[in-house]
Amino acid sequence: MNQPWQRLSVILIILLVLFTPALILVATLEALFLLGEITLSEISAVEFVELYVLDLALLLLFAVTIYQIAKYALGSPLSLSRADSGSAERAADDDRSQ
Repeated sequence: MNQPWQRLSVILIILLVLFTPALILVATLEALFLLGEITLSEISAVEFVELYVLDLALLLLFAVTIYQIAKYALGSPLSLSRADSGSAERAADDDRSQ
């Protein structure tokens, strides 16, 4: 992957990590408002921040868990390309011939 695309993907991941909990928080509060369980005047700013931090922690926990499961299931790093493995094999062949 070339450098600009790699930077863009990192920026997108950071934005997703920041804004996904906020979207989950908005959806949760909207559901509570529609069901009549809570009104906007009953929620303080501290509770908003608490819900956001809780959503962020859960998102990160799920992301790390999925990453660890994928890494365990695949058993090898994903970044190793055919070109890298081919050059490593050639270097090993050169070492054997000497």
